[in-house]
Amino acid sequence: MKLALLMRTGKAYDDVQVSKNYRPWMQTSVSPEEAIYKYLKYRYPEIEIDTFTVNTIQNLDYKKYKYVFVLFVDFVMTFLRMKTDKYKRFISKINRIPNLIPNKQYIKFIANKCNYYTWLQKNKYPVLSTECFNLKSKRSLKLKQSKFLKPTPSAESKNTFVYTENTKQTSLNSYIQRLKKKYNKVIIQNYIKSFGTNQNKELKTYWVDTEYMYTIEIIGSGMQKGEQTVRKSIPNKIMNISKRLIKQLKVTFKTPMMITRIDWGKHENQYFINEIEYAPGTYAELFDNEWKLDKKIGDEIYKLVK
Repeated sequence: MKLALLMRTGKAYDDVQVSKNYRPWMQTSVSPEEAIYKYLKYRYPEIEIDTFTVNTIQNLDYKKYKYVFVLFVDFVMTFLRMKTDKYKRFISKINRIPNLIPNKQYIKFIANKCNYYTWLQKNKYPVLSTECFNLKSKRSLKLKQSKFLKPTPSAESKNTFVYTENTKQTSLNSYIQRLKKKYNKVIIQNYIKSFGTNQNKELKTYWVDTEYMYTIEIIGSGMQKGEQTVRKSIPNKIMNISKRLIKQLKVTFKTPMMITRIDWGKHENQYFINEIEYAPGTYAELFDNEWKLDKKIGDEIYKLVK
């Protein structure tokens, strides 16, 4: 049995901590995908595993493998970090791999926030009212009330903009012109000043298939800002809606859900889905010993391929 794992490049910002008692398969702190790789080699030595990155993916012959797992590499961060030509070659290669987990239809769906917000609204999931503005449009963007703008694809708080009644139209125009150099669309939502505050913390919930793992409770935004705290329990409403969502995505796209992060916000005492990630940052660095995603995902991979 042969598998391929696509790995991130560079130093991970969410290293898994070493623990002789909890993780005998690790000698040093490593990235989550490296921890999964090491666990699989330790627990299931009968599986042959090759690893690839965006720099070596052109050498990947998918016919040699039962599955090619794309656990923590997505279309968004690669789009933001890679030069255009290299990114296009990466996408072209991904499109030619039929045995991806998750499959390319789901990967593309999650990369396009405009598409999945429309899908969420259609399927009656709680989301903020959202407009997608086409940056290639010849009409200028006019706003009349406070709005939060974010290009798609994007991640963390990159290239966001808050429009208020005090914002000059020239500032909005300048922002749109900057986006046009790289993006095709920008998402526009009502600006919620209390989002990510102590009163309305953002809840980043983690799931392996439909099993709840943990939540990162956040005050502030972006990977290096604010307070980030591990939280074990979540409200029943978030639990039930998240499970229904993962089940529906799994059936709709006919793909295993190895790892999913569903981010929740709160407005006027009502929870809403802010984002869905299939290749999320894990915040593993916040855990001392009890982080279990490497073992849980490794076992799910084995159950899928055995």
